[in-house]
Amino acid sequence: MSGPLSRLGRGVRGAVAASDPGLTRLRLAGTTVATVAADLVVLYGLVSLIGAPVTTAVPGVVLAMTASMAVRETEPGAQALSIALLAPAGAAGVALATVTGPYPWLADAVFVAVAVAAVLVRRLGPRGVSAGTVAFMCYFLGLFVRLTPDHLAAASAALAVGAAVTVGMRLLLRPRRPARDLRRMLAALGQRCGGVVDTLVDAVEDGALSGGRARRLRSQLGRAADAATAVEQRLDDADEPVLDTVGNDELAVRVFDLELAVENLCTAVTSLLRDAPREAVEGEAAALAVLRGRLRSPVGPPAAGAVPDPPDGQRPDAGPDAVARLRRAVSTVAESWDGVVDPRRGAPDPGDGRDEDDRDGDRLGEADDPEDTEEADDGTEDAAGLSDSTRQAVQVGVASTLAILVGTQLSSTRWFWAVISAFVVYTGTSTRGEILSKGWQRVLGTMAGVVVGVVVAALVGGHVVESLVLVVVSLFLAVYLMPVSPALMIFFITTMLALVYGLLGRFTVDLLLLRLEETAAGAAIGVLVSFVVLPSSTRKAGREAVQDFLDELGEVLAGAVDDLTGPDTTASPGAPRSHALRGSFTALRSAVRPLTNGLVGVPDRSGSRRTMQALSVGDHHGRMLARLADASPGLAADPASHRAVGAAARAVRANVSSFAGLVRDAGSRAHLEPADRLLDRVDEVAAARGGVDGRRLLAAAAHLRAVDRAVCARAVELGAVSSSGPTTPDPMIAA
Repeated sequence: MSGPLSRLGRGVRGAVAASDPGLTRLRLAGTTVATVAADLVVLYGLVSLIGAPVTTAVPGVVLAMTASMAVRETEPGAQALSIALLAPAGAAGVALATVTGPYPWLADAVFVAVAVAAVLVRRLGPRGVSAGTVAFMCYFLGLFVRLTPDHLAAASAALAVGAAVTVGMRLLLRPRRPARDLRRMLAALGQRCGGVVDTLVDAVEDGALSGGRARRLRSQLGRAADAATAVEQRLDDADEPVLDTVGNDELAVRVFDLELAVENLCTAVTSLLRDAPREAVEGEAAALAVLRGRLRSPVGPPAAGAVPDPPDGQRPDAGPDAVARLRRAVSTVAESWDGVVDPRRGAPDPGDGRDEDDRDGDRLGEADDPEDTEEADDGTEDAAGLSDSTRQAVQVGVASTLAILVGTQLSSTRWFWAVISAFVVYTGTSTRGEILSKGWQRVLGTMAGVVVGVVVAALVGGHVVESLVLVVVSLFLAVYLMPVSPALMIFFITTMLALVYGLLGRFTVDLLLLRLEETAAGAAIGVLVSFVVLPSSTRKAGREAVQDFLDELGEVLAGAVDDLTGPDTTASPGAPRSHALRGSFTALRSAVRPLTNGLVGVPDRSGSRRTMQALSVGDHHGRMLARLADASPGLAADPASHRAVGAAARAVRANVSSFAGLVRDAGSRAHLEPADRLLDRVDEVAAARGGVDGRRLLAAAAHLRAVDRAVCARAVELGAVSSSGPTTPDPMIAA
């Protein structure tokens, strides 16, 4: 049995690695559960030692959970400071609760004030978000467990101890082997690229790539792009080279080469299925199958014969055009993968096997980032002259007041569920579309959690050990799936609450149904207020975010080209530009998520999705160009290269600027002139130079071409004038 079990274990590990590159979600969930467990043990010992009620330890546990999920700094000192700041914030919330608790109307009024203050401090950034959340939750808990001024010292000590234990657990469980983690992420990248090739093998064997298979291929390409982005982010965040054998910038370029090679392989298979005879198509499945196995094999130096020789001893460039193109694409993917997993090898040639139609690198699909990003309020004002945080504070104040009124009508003791729901839908959201989406998912998750919670609590009722195990599992899964879906997180939180109430002897079906009613009421109030009180249009926010991103993209292109064409001693660091562009795109993706995903993640806005696909190409290739320029300053400093690259870059930036003008004014008649001819000249200069410099110059042209084609194609669809003619404007851009 060891053989099948071993294979099963490898399969499970491969599936987990492929779905969670770098095991970041797995590590977050494990760290959270371990931290909460350690806090519970230490805090129980503390309150037992000083003779305080167990309820005084609850704020410390809430701090541990919030810190584990909300504090995301990578530097240990910054993490410790952020967690330490949560203790005084929680103590302030508890202190207010002990003072106002005996006076219900005052307590309710202060509850609203605390909710408003918790939103206002978000303008301080992620630390303000986490501190405001802890203060809000500790105030609620102080009221709920009826803490008195006599309990304040014990609760404050619990908060301080909880923060100290959380910091200690973070340091103890902090990843300490970046090279190992990176290789795990590369293995996940190989798994996802292997999934792309797997679909291509099926298409070649069946002779068709359409319908459901084409949609699956787009999804797999998006997942592969996510894995590549995770690798790039890990390399970006590293202060020193992660691997001894290659620099971070060089490895990032190789990862990009692999991603682009896989995309070109998809194009080559499409051409093969369209142009080659059936017998020629069938003969190429074997090479694809071997390539799939190579990509999915454990990360390490490539084995000999990783890719088979072409059938009948033919060279990769022999045979019909479509067949030769596929063989070159297979060879390029293999060489790119070998350059990634064995950094001792030279960088793959970015020009090998890429026809003119392949160099755009446009992805067939792009997966959405599952994580919400908390941004500091930048002080921008809406039409009413209010900053974003002030506007939301007013909305939260109104929503909390209504939630208290409605919640108390449903239950005089459990009304807080409605207030918490109304407050949470404004966390990590800005526009009414985002709030609607989050509120709907919260209700959906609660509804499913109530059903499952009733069943699970009935099955394990009276069994303490089994219930505790399921509580831990539910908490783990809630945190693990939090970045994937708010609905799944709430589902497991509700299930966990059912188990906890069972352990406390308070479980009833009516209690869970009441939680559903209160949650639905709070979410509905939050959504209604977002549409009535100082509403923020999702479409307007999307247009502004697109504009900001395009402006940032233009700056990145300008800086990278200046480095490439200037003397090699004048290059400015490309990492800050790359980080700024990535941050701008992350903010953009968050702003337009309701326009691309609908209410529960079902795609229903094809125009907005096409716009995001085009801009994702700009984000990816803009960052890769910045990396290339940072690694190769002065690459195009000679007169011929300087003229060719400068002219091509100016044309690409002009098209980006025209697209930005179209976003600002949907009725404008933007004129675009594709830069293909000028980029062809760069390719000619690069081919004449040859060697490593020639290959890198080809790669720079490929990045510029990808941005230009993506922007021009989408701009024409939005009504810009070019050789392709105007089309109907996108609903996200139109007023």
